[in-house]
Amino acid sequence: MNIEERYQSIVTRLNRNERVLDKLSADEINWLTQELTLKQNQNAELKKILCIIENTSTLSATFEPYLINLFKKPNLDKEILIYVLNAARKHSIAYRVKVGERVSADFLLALKDLLHHPDAEVMEWILRVIDECGPQGVFFYKEINNIKPRFFWIFDRHRRNIVQLIDMFHKKWAKNEQR
Repeated sequence: MNIEERYQSIVTRLNRNERVLDKLSADEINWLTQELTLKQNQNAELKKILCIIENTSTLSATFEPYLINLFKKPNLDKEILIYVLNAARKHSIAYRVKVGERVSADFLLALKDLLHHPDAEVMEWILRVIDECGPQGVFFYKEINNIKPRFFWIFDRHRRNIVQLIDMFHKKWAKNEQR
């Protein structure tokens, strides 16, 4: 697989507002997991690999441990972390929903460690991924309750979205407590 060609093809189609859902073979999945490890310190290449992984219709839990390792990488670039979150949403959560399994504890714990990321955009993405965890999102109840919005947050789009997501979680959990 030529990463550059595949990446450029995906970007071109996305720029034309096309939905990109390429299929990956088992060999391509294995090759991409190796590349995730080899290129984890090369942001430009890592971005391309994650873009390919994210824009596939082939869901695979094979990617999960490699994506979790990237979660745990200290000082990971904000843009790369957002790509990792989106790829993990697809290959950890959507895959498990499709096969009727619960989201893995390793994934939930790795996401929990990220929950207090200082960047508002990353934090918003983390909360959106937690929302996709469905009922397992309650795992984050204590941490989400400890996020205290401040007045100046109304001036930042991502922080406003964080407040709305937290409010949505509180409403969901209140409904579940009433049952």
